[in-house]
Amino acid sequence: MFRVPYPPKGIKNKNPVKNGKYPGDHHFAVPYKLIRNTWKKDSVLRKKLLKYPVNQWKVQTKLDSIARIEDMLIRVIVRGETKADVIRMQMASRSPEVWGGQVVVTSSSLSIPLYPRRMFVCPAPPKTKINKIIKKLNKKVVTKQVVEDIKGKKTGLKQILKNPRAKIPELKPYISKLKKTMQEIIDSRKKPKNKISERKLKKTLDQMTRTEELLIRVIVKGESLEDVQKSQAEEKERSAEARENRAENPTASEER
Repeated sequence: MFRVPYPPKGIKNKNPVKNGKYPGDHHFAVPYKLIRNTWKKDSVLRKKLLKYPVNQWKVQTKLDSIARIEDMLIRVIVRGETKADVIRMQMASRSPEVWGGQVVVTSSSLSIPLYPRRMFVCPAPPKTKINKIIKKLNKKVVTKQVVEDIKGKKTGLKQILKNPRAKIPELKPYISKLKKTMQEIIDSRKKPKNKISERKLKKTLDQMTRTEELLIRVIVKGESLEDVQKSQAEEKERSAEARENRAENPTASEER
């Protein structure tokens, strides 16, 4: 890192440099090469570099916000964490007590320490990178394996429906809905218009397994439909309570 006694070509100098010194401590030098490369490649920092010398904290906040957005996208959509938990964790990592007064920007692709008197400028993940992540996440999540599994389930369902107990009128809506959802998932693989998000797919598959369980218990095992519905509802409540407890536990551990 070195100080440049003149502004690089093409960048307006609103703070004139006198005798090779900068007018205030809050201004920091940036190498000419880095500015030139950033100017060409990175649209995110371009506006910030119009004012020369660069203000450290302005650049830092820009990098920080981009890193947080990218981190949230990955953790919420890919890893399936809740938005509230991610925000809580990000707020904790931003507090100076955690890092001993040193500000650190963290992300899956970015880790830049910024010190009060020195600055290591590094091009932030451009907007294009965030858009690429979103595009990837918006792609079809229905894999060949999922389609094969559903086709296997279809053959299994045919065997179950051969049972005379499958003609119970109360089961008709369950059977028709299961067949419809199976076909929808298979079609979403073929037609790009019928995209299914990862979350929706997970929810649909869970629902399908519950319906399959209900059909097997009623048709094959001979249980009554009401009993099966009641037991499934209780199980759902228990799982919801367990999920709530898991969400509450991290906060409790932080307080301790």
